[in-house]
Amino acid sequence: MEIGNGATLEMIENLLDGTTPAAEAVHAQSADSATKASQDGSGNNIAATYATKAELEDAGSFNASGTYPNLTAGEATHADSADTATSAASATNATNAVNATNDGAGNNIAATYATKAELAAGGGSSFNASGTYPNLTAGSAQNVSDLYVHYIHGVDTRGGSTLCIYWNAVIVTGSSAAVSSLTGAYLRGLGYAVGESFPIGGFISNGSSSAVIVGLCLLASDYLALELVDADGTFSQYPVATALAVNSSGQNGSDAVRRLQ
Repeated sequence: MEIGNGATLEMIENLLDGTTPAAEAVHAQSADSATKASQDGSGNNIAATYATKAELEDAGSFNASGTYPNLTAGEATHADSADTATSAASATNATNAVNATNDGAGNNIAATYATKAELAAGGGSSFNASGTYPNLTAGSAQNVSDLYVHYIHGVDTRGGSTLCIYWNAVIVTGSSAAVSSLTGAYLRGLGYAVGESFPIGGFISNGSSSAVIVGLCLLASDYLALELVDADGTFSQYPVATALAVNSSGQNGSDAVRRLQ
C-alpha cells in the first residue's frame, strides 16, 4: 500500500522497527533537530568552509572561551574606533583614532611636536594654553614705514685751519629728526659696545699731513676716536672727545633724511 511520495506502509514500518536504517541527511533545509550534517543551509561543505575553535586557538588568536586576546591587523583601511593606531597613515579612513604614536607622515608625535605645556615652560610668558601669544617681542625690529635713512655729511673745524675733519656716514633710524652729531651715547643707543667701530668715511687734515678716515671707535666713558690710515698705510686713532659734529659753525655739514618705502 503506497502512502505518498513513493513510500509504502511496509517501508515506514521497516524504518520504525530498525529493519531499514535511515541514511545520513547531507543537506537539510528545514530540520527541527539535525544531529549531523556535512553541508550548511547554502550547500557549503562545513568542514572545508569553516574554521574550528581548535584551529583558531592553534593560530594563537583565539581561545576556547571565545575571547580574542592577540588579534593583530597589518593595515586597517577603515577603523571606526582604534584604541591605538601606530601610524595614522595606516588607517585610511578612521572616524575616531583615540591614540596614535605617529602622524600621517610617519613622524613620531612625541619626539616631533611640542606640547602647549612645553611651549609655556620654555617660552616663559610668550605662550599660554589658550593659544595666544601676549608678549612676543623682536629685538630691534621696526615697522618699515617708520624707518629713515640719514645721509650725513659732517664737517668739524674745531682746530680751525690747523685741524679739519670731513666725514660722511649712512645711518638707518626710526626717526626723521636730523642727526646733529655722533656721540658715544648715540653709538651705544645703536647697539655698539666699547672697542667697536662705527663705519664712517672721509679724511682729516692737520695742516701738514692728511689721513683717510675708516671708522669711529667707541671708547670708555663714551669717548670717541677717529680711526685713520695715512699715506704709508699706517693705522692710528685720533681722539675727538665725546662728539663728532655734523655741522660746525660756519660750515656746510648736513643730514639728508629719506624715508624708506
